[in-house]
Amino acid sequence: MTKLEEVDTNHKPFDHLVMTITPVSTPEDRIMAESLLRAYGQHLETEGIDLCLTGLESDIANLSNPDTPLLLAKNEQNETLGCVSVKRRTLGTEVVAEMKRLYVLPEHRASGAGRALVEAVIAWARGQHLAAVVLDTEPEKMVAAGRLYRSLGFQHTERFNSNAVPHVAFLRLDLAP
Repeated sequence: MTKLEEVDTNHKPFDHLVMTITPVSTPEDRIMAESLLRAYGQHLETEGIDLCLTGLESDIANLSNPDTPLLLAKNEQNETLGCVSVKRRTLGTEVVAEMKRLYVLPEHRASGAGRALVEAVIAWARGQHLAAVVLDTEPEKMVAAGRLYRSLGFQHTERFNSNAVPHVAFLRLDLAP
C-alpha cells in the first residue's frame, strides 16, 4: 500500500513557487491544521453555509486519525498555504477516496496550492488503486473550487453521502487502472 509520505509531493505549479504536500505529523502541524480548518469554517459561514450541517467539528476532533489524514501544503519558507483531507470510502462494490476540506488561505489563492493539494489526493488514490476520487461542493458559493475540479476532469455524479447543505453538488473523477 502506498502511504501518503511516499506520494510525490513536490509540486512546482509556477516557476517562482515550490511547495511540499505532507500529512499532519507534528504537534505544530496539528495546531496549524486546526487553525486552517477553523478558518475554513469561518469562510463557510460567510458564504451562508450552516456549520452544524458540515461535520467540521468532528473532523477537527479527529485530526490525528491516520485513516482520514489531513494534508498540508507548505512553501519553501515552511509557511502553510492550505490543506485538504482524504479518506477511503466504500461506495457499493467500489473503494474510492473522498476528498474534503480543501482550503487555501486567501493570501495564497491563485498560487497553485489548491491544484497541488487536489493532485496529491489524486496521486494518493491512484497509489492505493482506488476506483475514483469523490467530493461534494457548493458550486454557487465555491466557484473557483468548481472550476479547479472541472479542469482536473471531475464530473457530476450521484449523491454518495448525507450532506445536508442545500444545493450541494457531488463530483467524481474516475481513475484509470
